[in-house]
Amino acid sequence: GSVDLLMAYDVIRYLTPECIMDFQRMYPNISFSFQEYPDRIVERMLIEKKGNVALAIGPFVGDCFDVLSLKKCSLGLLVYEEHPLAKRKQVCVEDLMDEKLYLENSSFKLNEFIQSKCWNKGFEPNIVFETNGFDMCYKMCRMKKGISVTVDFIHDDMKTDGLVMVPFEEKDMVWEIGLLTWWCWMNRPASKTAGPSGHERSSNSAPPAGGYSPPSPRQHCVSSYYDDPFPDRNVELISRGRSAVLQGLRKRGRKPGAGYLVAGFRHIV
Repeated sequence: GSVDLLMAYDVIRYLTPECIMDFQRMYPNISFSFQEYPDRIVERMLIEKKGNVALAIGPFVGDCFDVLSLKKCSLGLLVYEEHPLAKRKQVCVEDLMDEKLYLENSSFKLNEFIQSKCWNKGFEPNIVFETNGFDMCYKMCRMKKGISVTVDFIHDDMKTDGLVMVPFEEKDMVWEIGLLTWWCWMNRPASKTAGPSGHERSSNSAPPAGGYSPPSPRQHCVSSYYDDPFPDRNVELISRGRSAVLQGLRKRGRKPGAGYLVAGFRHIV
């Protein structure tokens, strides 16, 4: 068998290359490859079957994928030490108002996530520049050109001299890493749920005559997701995409090892 992994930028910082190397040592007969892309492109490429599994960033695309949640990482406000917010123990979304903000561009879900949070609080964020990754955000903050939003483990991995990450007080300010595979008829629990067509289905019953085919790239959930530049507004769509959770593998305070990949890849190989 083969594993063709599509990976969102910066996820490798969390998993570490050793995780992938451990998997390769455990299964030397399995062909393994991986490529890194911005968040949104990863999901589109999985939909287009240019890979058979993905490590992506939430929120995820409705019923199009089976989702194994690996980690919810804390977001924080990145500021330089002399900034007035640097001395705070916590900040809130409203603290972004009128601040010069450097963010990853619209190919990354953090961009739409932060914008939607600001809109929900009644203001438009002052995004002065959109980057292609966290490195430039850190550089501009270090130069005291503005502030940014970062992720806890990324901050730990960066050169942070003169910079401070202040946690958000809102509990939903998280950056979720998930392992995505195509929605599979046989892997669903034996209870009635809504299938990709919107009709109820029961996974302990037989699939439709002729077998089940994964939804096409233009079916409802994918079309809705990519046609709406801010899919956070579609709460029902996103909540369905978060239905599967990791059980029995995640332990608090420990990074995932090869076992996480094995768990996610087992039905592929």
